[in-house]
Amino acid sequence: MENQLIHHYTSIGALAAILRHKTIRFGRLDTLDDTQEAQSIGGFDFGKMLFASCWVEKPEEDIAQWAMYGDAMKGVRISLPRQPFALVPRLASLHSMQDIRGQGYILLPDLIDNENDFLSRVNYVDDVAAEYASRVEILGNGFRINGRATAIATFKNKYWSFQQEVRFILQASPGPVGWIDDSQWATKFVELAESGGWGAFGPETTFIDRKLATDALDRGEVVLGPLATESDRLIVESLIATLAPGLQLRQSKLTGLIRHR
Repeated sequence: MENQLIHHYTSIGALAAILRHKTIRFGRLDTLDDTQEAQSIGGFDFGKMLFASCWVEKPEEDIAQWAMYGDAMKGVRISLPRQPFALVPRLASLHSMQDIRGQGYILLPDLIDNENDFLSRVNYVDDVAAEYASRVEILGNGFRINGRATAIATFKNKYWSFQQEVRFILQASPGPVGWIDDSQWATKFVELAESGGWGAFGPETTFIDRKLATDALDRGEVVLGPLATESDRLIVESLIATLAPGLQLRQSKLTGLIRHR
């Protein structure tokens, strides 16, 4: 099963949010820990237009991932199918209209052949800015991205290559806020579009949540961090029993091999 899963190291608090809301959070690129991957070209800040959810394919536990993202090894690793999101039947899109029209943002279409293309491997390069420059063309008051727009969010400096990261990526523009139905959304969108430049900058929100498929958690697993306490275990067991009883739980294989500091 492990080879068919992808893995995300995080805190117990973040796990609780995933299980309660049945969603995965995408962080805006300019809020992630690598400052170089959020590039600006010609006055257009792509770090505010692109959102990523970061995972690894490596099935073996990773000490660096535990230390950096797993709450100093006291958190969890959640593992889910490679395509864990709810899909839209009979539509040529990974996103429903509810997904596309969020409060304060609009998801833009991506050039993918099927849902399996939603997961991208990160490319580790010498010069992230050069990769952006070779793909982004400035056109007067706008821009054009040659190829798949979200692909520019797959480039990171080689310093980060130890992560062996894969990620899901969304591109978003600002959208209406405070709408409650289709008619109100359309009215507010026209007002926003007429204000000028709405498609040339990113939304104010720093995250976007996407709904998981109904069976994604039943096909997944949680690993308790190597330095987690018995109290931590009880909390995680309670969360799973209450919110996702089909999710498997096991202890880290590194437990007892790392000294507490």
